[in-house]
Parts: sequence; structure tokens; C-alpha cells
Amino acid sequence: MRVPRLAAAWLSFFGAALALLLAGCSGEDRPDGGFRVERSKGARSERVEPGRAPSERPSGDAARSSTSSGARGAPAAAGTGAGLTWTIPEGFVREAVPAAFSGLYLDFCRAPKQGAETHDGIVVSSVIAGTIEANLERWKGQFEGGKVVREGSFELPVPGGAALRGALLEIEGPAYAMRGSLWSEGPPSPIRAIFAAIEGPSGLLTLRYVGPPAGGERAAASFRALLDSVRRVDSGSGGGGK
Repeated sequence: MRVPRLAAAWLSFFGAALALLLAGCSGEDRPDGGFRVERSKGARSERVEPGRAPSERPSGDAARSSTSSGARGAPAAAGTGAGLTWTIPEGFVREAVPAAFSGLYLDFCRAPKQGAETHDGIVVSSVIAGTIEANLERWKGQFEGGKVVREGSFELPVPGGAALRGALLEIEGPAYAMRGSLWSEGPPSPIRAIFAAIEGPSGLLTLRYVGPPAGGERAAASFRALLDSVRRVDSGSGGGGK
């Protein structure tokens, strides 16, 4: 039975996107990097501001996640990991983590396609080893000639406590992780990926988005809202920031 071309393309994209997200599951130790975006070659020079109000196997009790879900596109209950908590914003839809990845990701969300977009985006959260800088450099290395859209370090203010330190990478292009049987008939299609790593009290939280380039700016706005919702578990306020 022939699979319709559009359905085959979606399945190929979905599998390849998960391959890219899985490729970011190991951490290395390097000096930390450290919400102002710093200039980078090929990157757009701007300040990435958080808006309002999610990615590797948690170690022991270091990370746990809420399993409740919100309505399509509506804010959902908070997830937790690395001593941090966050809220899934409008634009991302929390779903059950696929069984094959139930021990790997804290949250699994879709960024529903719009207009002429052929694929939904995928958003995952996890707690991983290594430092902020090492992980962002590793993620960047998964792309061949990718265009860096945004890159830099940031701080999320927390009322009454020290700011949360993190870094963000937004990149577009073909990814090494997309090579192999899924793309045996040709080169991988470009994707838009957003990676963020935040130092928590008990680990390094990563939030990652992979989706079609056409939906990149809309996804970036929701992703910034996601970042702004991150706070310490014992804090009553979100990240904030103007």
C-alpha cells in the first residue's frame, strides 16, 4: 500500500525531529556560558526578551513532571524538573510522552501547524548532564551550515532570589541527526530548532523545539513565553523580565 506523499513526509519529519532531539541527550563538561543575547557571526543582533507564560532522563528525584494536560492551545499545568517549574504556554499543546520516550522526556508538546505548514513542531523538556556552554555547542554541531538566528546567554529574574542563568540557541538548516534511513532518498529538509539550557538547583534543565522553518517566528514567541514561566519550585513568581 502506497503511503500518501504528505503523510510520508510528515512521518519522516517526525522521526527525524525525534532523532535530532535524542541526539542532544548526552552532556559534556566545559566552562559555563552564562536575558541578553550576545552577538554571534551570522546571528541577528537583538535582545531576546522573555514573554509570559517545555529534554534526557531525570536522575533519581532530581526531576519530575506533571502529567495533566490543558485544552488545545491553552496554558497547561506546570511541569517540574531540576528544581524548577514551568507552564506550557498558548501555542504549545502538551501530550502524553510517547511510550518509547517515557523515561527520557519530562514533557512532550506539539506546536500545531498553521496555514501552508506541512508539519507540527515538537517541544520537549529534560534534565541533562554537562554545562550550558557544552550542550549548546554540541547542539550547534548537529547542523551542517546552519544559519544561527539567535544565540546568547540570559538571566531570568526571580523576585527575592538570584536570577536563573541560561543560554539560548535558535538555528535553521539541515541537521546531521536527520541523515540515515529516514532520508535515504535525498538530503534532509531544513528545520528550525530552538535550544535553551537553564541552571536549576538540582540539575541543568533543557527546553527544545524542532519544527518547520515556516513556523519559526511564531514558535519562537511561544518558546520565549515558556522560558519566562520558568521559576524555582520554591518561588511564587515566574521568570519575569522586561
